[in-house]
This record gives sequence, structure tokens and C-alpha cells, in this order.
Amino acid sequence: MDMEEKIKKYLEEQCKIDSALAEKYNEAKYKESLIRCCIQYINEMAREELGGKSGIVKDEVVFHWAREYYVAGIAEKDQNQIQKQLAEMMANVKIDKDMPEERKEHLRKILEKVRLNQKEI
Repeated sequence: MDMEEKIKKYLEEQCKIDSALAEKYNEAKYKESLIRCCIQYINEMAREELGGKSGIVKDEVVFHWAREYYVAGIAEKDQNQIQKQLAEMMANVKIDKDMPEERKEHLRKILEKVRLNQKEI
């Protein structure tokens, strides 16, 4: 099991007993992207903890940082950034009249998903 799977499994298990975490984790959109952002946050915290040197951080500490990422609102900030980036990307998407019909339909579906997931930005 890789780190992403371990973190995800831990968070999902903790949501069963930690209502503060469950609220933040379960209402998050872009879960896969946020897990990757969470791991980046953990890596940054580990570098800081180890003073830039190689070493090992205990699992309990890593799991604490994973929880902190969601409960402290860091995930929400990253989610807002992801939404803004998606909105910018989608604003630049043009559906060309010469494009194959299945490609047009695929783009329409993606645009609709993005539109439905956006909050006020």
C-alpha cells in the first residue's frame, strides 16, 4: 500500500469517530486532487520537522498532519485554488464546429461537471 492509499484509508476510518474531520473531509470536492495536496503538505511538514535532513517521521505524526490538513482549513484553500484553475481552463476551452461530435459531447460533460462543482469565487 502506497502513502496515498494509507492516508486515504486513515482519513476514512477516522471520519467514523471524528466528527470535525468527517465534516471537512466528506464535503470536500476534488477528493483525489486534495489527497495529493495533503501529501504535499505532509512532505513539507516533514522537511520542516527534519530540518531538511533525511529521516523518518512517525506514522502518528504523519496522520496528525493529514487530519490537520482538513480540519485547519488548508484543504478548503487548496480546493478553492483548484476550482479557480479549472474555471480558468474551462473559460479557454472552445468547442469548434469542425470538432467530432463525440469530442464536443465529452467537452460539454466536463464543462457541466466543473460548473456544478463551482462555488462563488
